[in-house]
Amino acid sequence: MTMPLGIKIFLSVVIVAVVAAVVYGIYLSGSPLSQRAVRLDRQRVEDLRSISFDVDSYWQINATLPGSLENLRGSSN
Repeated sequence: MTMPLGIKIFLSVVIVAVVAAVVYGIYLSGSPLSQRAVRLDRQRVEDLRSISFDVDSYWQINATLPGSLENLRGSSN
């Protein structure tokens, strides 16, 4: 049993539309590798902000800068 030509064309158009939508979605959101890099960059920025906050708090309490990051451990948590 063969499919009518109209159904074949319809299925082809649907398949092309789905593939195009997936490719466009990846294009808009970026590849998984670039998204991972963005996520890691955001985490680094958040870590640096946390360190900056901890240094500021240490300065306000002790009126001196910490000698190392180890001195900040537990100051904000």
